[in-house]
Amino acid sequence: LSRIIFGSRVSLIIGFASVGLALVAGGVLGLLAGYTGGWIDTVLNAGSLVVLAFPALLAILVIEAFWVPRSLLKLTIIFAVAGTPSLFRVIRATTLSFATREFVVAARTMGATTWRILFRELLPNVVPAAVSFALIGVAVAIILEGSLAFLGLSISLPTASLGNIVNEGVQNNNLTLNAYIALWPSLYIFILLVALNLMADRLRTRFDVRAGNL
Repeated sequence: LSRIIFGSRVSLIIGFASVGLALVAGGVLGLLAGYTGGWIDTVLNAGSLVVLAFPALLAILVIEAFWVPRSLLKLTIIFAVAGTPSLFRVIRATTLSFATREFVVAARTMGATTWRILFRELLPNVVPAAVSFALIGVAVAIILEGSLAFLGLSISLPTASLGNIVNEGVQNNNLTLNAYIALWPSLYIFILLVALNLMADRLRTRFDVRAGNL
């Protein structure tokens, strides 16, 4: 139990920190691309498509294999870079749906600057969708960290993470002798991911503004 608690700290730090960094980077670029349009939107949108076309898991495996020594900071940076394009596209699409609304047009007519419109008018309306998608991103990051740890490419022992605890449980014939070593952290990961997905769905439902309710 103590190792699962300590290991979950590592996995949650990587998950939330990497998605937080990706949310900031993808949020600023997505707001800018969705509102300004033109060549800025074209270049950023094309760049995100190029990055998304490359297999993310393969890129992470290659970088992790060569970027040694491995650390919590390095894992966080790698996951943040990998998650930025997806969050950029979500925030860009949400920004496009609000960019032509009356309150944005009114702010522009009154002489508001681009940055004021982005952060005072558009950002509050984009945040709910971005946060709900970001929680799913945290779940994906935890799965990726667990997969890397299982392959021996994450935080090294004796520092515990959920993935390397599972890896310990399948070494030295432990699945036959004591399957609980791998069972309990695997069950914990399952419950954690279900909770994050339910939270994301609840947030999306809570902040989903329908035209019929206006």
